[in-house]
Amino acid sequence: MKYNRIIGVDVAKNKLDIYNSKTQQHQVIDNSPAAIAFFLCELKRGRTRTLVVMEATGGYEHLLVEQLLDKSIDCSVVNPLQIRNFAKGCGMIEKNDKLDARIIARFGEVVTPKLREKPSDSEAKLKSLVHRRDQILSQISAERNRLQQTPDEETKTMIHHAIHFYKAQIRTVDQRISQVLEECAELTAK
Repeated sequence: MKYNRIIGVDVAKNKLDIYNSKTQQHQVIDNSPAAIAFFLCELKRGRTRTLVVMEATGGYEHLLVEQLLDKSIDCSVVNPLQIRNFAKGCGMIEKNDKLDARIIARFGEVVTPKLREKPSDSEAKLKSLVHRRDQILSQISAERNRLQQTPDEETKTMIHHAIHFYKAQIRTVDQRISQVLEECAELTAK
């Protein structure tokens, strides 16, 4: 697919550095629902075939991706290692947010990154539950480590209660995952 404009976005927790390949302009906005919505309204106003490319950040890109998909704007979330290797291949050794946004846009122009598809409600639910399950397992592991390092019996009791709470929650999450899979044959096949 041919795009008239590639938007490269360097995603951080609190801000988005954005580079527009068509105008060759850089801007910074808050990584917040309101700022993203305003930016996307401006983007849609141009009526230009657009691809928005960003690196996977472990979740900070979620707000942007969700709104892009809701507005039917093509987007791609790329492995950061691919972008870094691409930048090195282009001779870009320097690294800052502004340059990163530009190299991400250039990556989108040269490489044809896989488009992100809007997940079904069941897929979104399953992803959320699996993510929560991972979080709970991390908490259980952390509590077990604390338990080994705590000499105080009262504190040990509190930690045991926390572990039991997380184990009960993981059973609930596992049940919900099973229900979601049972309700959607397509997910079960995947």
